Amino acid sequence: MKRITSLFLFFSFVSVMYAQHSDYDLSSYKTGDYKRKSLDADLGSSGVFQNDMQNGEDQTFNAKLSFTYNQTKNTRKLYEKMYLRLNGNVDYANKDNEVAFIQDLGAYDKKKRKENGVDYRLSFNRVGYHYIKENNLFLEFSPLAAFGQFRNTRRESTVNYVTSPSKNKTRTISANVLINLGIGKGRLENVEDARQAVYILDELQKKGILTRELTNDEINEMATVMTRIKNKRQFDSRIRLIEEIETIDSLLVANGYIDKSHNTAYYTSLYDNWMYGNTPERLSGSRISVGITPEYSFNRMKYDSWQDVGSTIDYKDISTLFKGALYIDYRYEKPVKLKFQNSLSVSLRSALGKYRFEHYFDQHSLDLYYAWGYYPNTRTYVSLGIGESFNYLKEDFKHSKDNKSLNSYTYLSSNAYYYLSPQLRMSGTFDLSYSFRRDISRDLNLNDKHPRTSFSLGLTYSFF
Repeated sequence: MKRITSLFLFFSFVSVMYAQHSDYDLSSYKTGDYKRKSLDADLGSSGVFQNDMQNGEDQTFNAKLSFTYNQTKNTRKLYEKMYLRLNGNVDYANKDNEVAFIQDLGAYDKKKRKENGVDYRLSFNRVGYHYIKENNLFLEFSPLAAFGQFRNTRRESTVNYVTSPSKNKTRTISANVLINLGIGKGRLENVEDARQAVYILDELQKKGILTRELTNDEINEMATVMTRIKNKRQFDSRIRLIEEIETIDSLLVANGYIDKSHNTAYYTSLYDNWMYGNTPERLSGSRISVGITPEYSFNRMKYDSWQDVGSTIDYKDISTLFKGALYIDYRYEKPVKLKFQNSLSVSLRSALGKYRFEHYFDQHSLDLYYAWGYYPNTRTYVSLGIGESFNYLKEDFKHSKDNKSLNSYTYLSSNAYYYLSPQLRMSGTFDLSYSFRRDISRDLNLNDKHPRTSFSLGLTYSFF
């Protein structure tokens, strides 16, 4: 009995000793002013496998390379996030048993199709919330502009009827501009610096270097200093790292938080958690906004088609889109203790639009998404999510029958991230989804025969 009691007291002591700062509330940290920039290169591949009643069996593969310049600015009066991105993609698709209308036959038939394409896209996006009152009331101004070119080659043939195989080449130039103009309330705080402060303190406590456990206010003060020092501009990354480590060291020493008799263990722990401990992004808070989105799109397409029997078709087409939408967006982020994250987003859209040649449409959509994130250490995270998208579309054509459809898209998503070095990180996703479409005009239901699967793998290199 004495032995059992002794073991119980021992494990209770160890549990208390290594509980560390698990009671710290990340939501208590309010991010200080900062401005950060980065230049990233992304190399990756992805694939999609699906089988539905209309498109048949579809296998699509993609390889991409992109370069992105990011800039983030945060003050109590402004949150601004901008990026400029150049990306290129190479696609290959193999489709069997696609249901399509064959004009030569005047009937529907199944087709086999193979496609390959190359495209590039240059895009600029700014998300801006301008806070006008201390109660987190803001005005939103978020423009997006994109320009791209796409080249596609497609070869197809029918399954049940004998028609000549055809080959098509499409070259498209596109441009798109839209602006979110709205008003809202709330704020999402970036709390990665507070999480990094806890990583540093926990590691020092495990090695017996920390003299005592810090309070919430002391951790927030330390995180504020970390945010401020990271905001200091220094072109020499080596000198910048030295200054950052010296600043945190001075804070820990000046407040008597550490026992510096463990010099080697102290500096290696501080350096490792400083280099790796501030990623990935962690958010806290909620935000809701309502507004309007005017949008304009332009597409110019050149189409070349020929059949094995020798007939050819060449034509050019220009398509434009004018669109206006009302939107309501809500987002909620809640850190659960230190290692878990709750994320919820809701988006409601109602849009009216007009294509060229008297083609009008109205579209209404509702998107819901919930995710649970797990952040076990400084180098990795895993998240699981579930989402649902509802979409109603009505199209009015001047010279043909109107179309009405109701669409549902349900999906499970997972993603993982691993930090290989301060410059190199790896990420991957795997998703399962199910689509249902009610074609109201034709009184027809279309759905996936099996859950659609998709994946992606990528490497990101940060130049700075």
